[in-house]
Amino acid sequence: MQSNTFDQIANANTVSMDAGLSQFAFAKASSTLFKKAFSK
Repeated sequence: MQSNTFDQIANANTVSMDAGLSQFAFAKASSTLFKKAFSK
């Protein structure tokens, strides 16, 4: 029972980390696009 709860917590942490990383990557990419658009 304990290990099952631990697995659920580990899975939840992994999902939230992936979401944070993809959000960060998206923000970085969009800021790069904005810089390129404004530099023309």
